[in-house]
This record gives sequence, structure tokens and C-alpha cells, in this order.
Amino acid sequence: MPAVIALMIGVFTQAVYPYWYGKLLGLDTVVLVALSTRNALYLVLFAWAVVALVQAARTDPEPREY
Repeated sequence: MPAVIALMIGVFTQAVYPYWYGKLLGLDTVVLVALSTRNALYLVLFAWAVVALVQAARTDPEPREY
């Protein structure tokens, strides 16, 4: 699932910046919604990563001393 979210982020970014950048400067609503959706997906991906790291820290054994 994180890979799918990252792919969607890439699609939104690729669609806006090379193709719709002029519309972005003109404050087109569709482009602004696309970028807002992309930013929300960044937050979802970040939260997913934090939860995964916390779960991994709780389940891993104590570090070994060598």
C-alpha cells in the first residue's frame, strides 16, 4: 500500500508541474485540488511510516552488546 500511495503522489506531481504549471500560476481550482490531494497523500505516507517504525521498535528485541 505505501508503494501505491507513493505512485499516486508521483502521478499528481508529474501531471501538475510539467503540464499544468501555467494553470497553477493562474490558480486553477482543479490543479489546486490535485496539489492539495498530493500533499494529503504525503501526510498519509508519513503517518504510515511513523506507525510502522513505532511498531517495529516495539516488536524488535533489545539490542545485543558485542
